[in-house]
Amino acid sequence: MALPFAAGSRVFASDLNTATQQGAWTAYTVTWTSSGTAPAKGSGGTLIGYYSKVGRNVTVKIMFNSGTGTTFGTGYYSWSLPFAAATTGVPTNQIAHCGELVASSAGSAAFYVCAAFISQGTPSTVNGLVNTSGTFFGATNPITFTGNGVQFCITMTYESVS
Repeated sequence: MALPFAAGSRVFASDLNTATQQGAWTAYTVTWTSSGTAPAKGSGGTLIGYYSKVGRNVTVKIMFNSGTGTTFGTGYYSWSLPFAAATTGVPTNQIAHCGELVASSAGSAAFYVCAAFISQGTPSTVNGLVNTSGTFFGATNPITFTGNGVQFCITMTYESVS
C-alpha cells in the first residue's frame, strides 16, 4: 500500500509497520573527489558510507579515517550520496539541504565543525563549508590535512528525488 494512506482504504498491520518503522542502516560505496588533484584514502585509510531511507527521507553518514598511504589532493572536497537530492524550487546553485561535517587533525589534536550541504547544481554530492571563512572544506581548509589519523564525519538528512 502506498503512503500516505487514502481515505476509505483498508490499512493492515503490515502497512502500519512500514509507515512507522525506522529504516535500517545500509552501507554504500562513497566516492571522494576534489576540485583539484584527487585525494586517495590509501593503505590503512577507511571511507565508509551508510544511509537510512524511509520513503523519500534519507539520513546519510560518511566516515573517513586517514591511513599511512592517504593523500589529500588539492582543492575542495565532494562526497557522493546514495540517492540524488530533491532540489525542485531551489534557485540555481543555492543550498538545497544542509547538515554537519566534523573533522579532526591527525591524532585528534584539533576539531573543526563545518556545514555540510547539497547544492541545487550538484544534487548527487555533498560538500563542506568552513564556518566564518565562507570557503569550501578541502585539502587546505580549515587546515592543511596530512598524516595518519585525520577524521571526517558527515551527517545529514535530506529529501531524495524518489
